[in-house]
Amino acid sequence: MEEIDLSSADAAPSAGFWCALLGSALALRLLIAYVVLGDMPLVSDAESYSLEAVALLDHFPGTQAYFWPPGMPYLLASVYALLGSELWVSRLVACTLGTAQVALSTALAREALGDPRGVRAAGWLAALYPPAVLMSGQTYSQHLAGVSLTALAVCAIRLWRTSRPAAGGAAGTAWGIGCITRPSMLSAGPALLMLGALGWLRERRTGEPPSAWGRRLGAAMLGLGLAAAIAVPIVRHNERHGAGATLSTNNEANFFYGNNPYTPHYKTSHFGQREPSQLDPAVRDYLARFRSAPDPRAAMKAEALRYIREHPGITAWRTANRIRAFWGFDYLMARHVQLNLELGTGWLLALTAVEAGGYALVLSLALVTLLCGWGELRRPAALAALVAAFAYQAPYALAFSGGTYHFPVMGLLFPFAGLAAARDLRNEQPWVRARSSRSFWVTLSTFVAIQFEYAYYTFAWM
Repeated sequence: MEEIDLSSADAAPSAGFWCALLGSALALRLLIAYVVLGDMPLVSDAESYSLEAVALLDHFPGTQAYFWPPGMPYLLASVYALLGSELWVSRLVACTLGTAQVALSTALAREALGDPRGVRAAGWLAALYPPAVLMSGQTYSQHLAGVSLTALAVCAIRLWRTSRPAAGGAAGTAWGIGCITRPSMLSAGPALLMLGALGWLRERRTGEPPSAWGRRLGAAMLGLGLAAAIAVPIVRHNERHGAGATLSTNNEANFFYGNNPYTPHYKTSHFGQREPSQLDPAVRDYLARFRSAPDPRAAMKAEALRYIREHPGITAWRTANRIRAFWGFDYLMARHVQLNLELGTGWLLALTAVEAGGYALVLSLALVTLLCGWGELRRPAALAALVAAFAYQAPYALAFSGGTYHFPVMGLLFPFAGLAAARDLRNEQPWVRARSSRSFWVTLSTFVAIQFEYAYYTFAWM
């Protein structure tokens, strides 16, 4: 894997660019959170995380095992302890995390792209990304998960090229925070370590001094130690309260909801998003039998594994559906805005067009670069970003999935979209190559088909 050289001045955005980018990103998020959607309360999981944070202020680290992964509640509780738990504070945390995501995606673009225009375009795409802007006033864990995942990728890349302990420590800290925020992040660390091992096998033939690899390994071990220092206390807390070695207690239920005889084959998250009263009596009775078992989590896990063993074909089909659904368009905030502000269907369609359209544009631009501009990327950084993205997705193929879960991954994809967005459509690569690339058009058509499929099932089950 070739060494990355970022020493050239043209690869580094100016201080003026950073001020304009981050100032605009923060101002836009504050405008949406405090003015445009100023009458909207915290909703759904965002409200749950905030309530959990308030409870932590009264009794830290809590009196029972964590149902929700505690990363976002810990962050909120820390800020609430200083500023209070009013709604404006919650919104400020979300807006700040969104702005940090813009900075990290731009930093990742510096690592992955040699074109300064692409770096700037990636930053502005992240700053203006509609799903993130619309969610800027809500304390969903997706914000912190995205920041952690992108920071992990950036720091892992810098560890590779500098061998500095600080980079390893930062990568481990980001991974640890990500794991206690969304346990699906657990798969990203080992995936990046395996990528580094492949790089070591390749570079053994170059005669690199052993001391360089010793420094890299030492920095990586430091990172693993810091990640463990963050995650292990959470596991021990849950063990002390009878939940076993786990980061949160909702995982078995999610696994069960997505793998049982009544699970819809496409929208496998359905039972986790509905109240019992909204389900058919037979389904309600079936789920209640396991919820009321002496050890509900063990019973749910055993039933899900039994079903998977006895129905491998259906499981394979559901898994394929979950992978496709992960890349379905964003509409979560459009729906919440419509419900909370009591808007009509026309508003829902308009807001969905903005939210989903922004996502589709970024993914389409990223596909242009990935399929027709790969040779212009700095490959170690590009590979690390892609490996982290697909590793993060992997756990969602096992339980249930939906478009909202790809939110943290988008921070890794803005650099690829930025390169395509910065180039002239008429006469610059990768657009020239894309026009005649069969693989690009087939992939883009598949992506569009996935969106239509997702739309059908989304509105059919809404």
